[in-house]
Amino acid sequence: MNSLFNIGGQLKTFNDIKDLTCSTFMFHETYAQSDGIIERNTTFPKSSNELIYAGPHFYVGNSYYKTPRRICTEKAHYDVIDLKELPKNYLSRTNYLPAVDDFIKYIPTLTWDKSKLMLAAQKAMEVGIMGIYPNQPITNFMKNLERNFFNAFRKR
Repeated sequence: MNSLFNIGGQLKTFNDIKDLTCSTFMFHETYAQSDGIIERNTTFPKSSNELIYAGPHFYVGNSYYKTPRRICTEKAHYDVIDLKELPKNYLSRTNYLPAVDDFIKYIPTLTWDKSKLMLAAQKAMEVGIMGIYPNQPITNFMKNLERNFFNAFRKR
């Protein structure tokens, strides 16, 4: 409950920084595999640079929700992660790994036009965010992960 009070007490809102946001689709599992960008390989990644999140990995307010089982061939082959037992350096098992050495070039970039970039940089300084530059991979910025599926009955 304290978290809700802390969030509610913030002076800045998302509306204050709406010009600093962009929406993009990272990878489509089927197309990225057929294009040779990612490959199916259920394993623990060696580093966070190899971790490719999929929908079951996260849930409302929880970026460590489920992890694929060692053998993961069906959508139900995931186990819920016990957050109390996680080590500080935990990386979830993943079903996909980068399939190319230059994986970073396939990550979408921040592609604002010059006028939006100038507005974003000005707004960023007003709210204390520095370093808004064009053509940076979106992975360099804060993220809000969302799944395409929306079930109103499960929404909290």
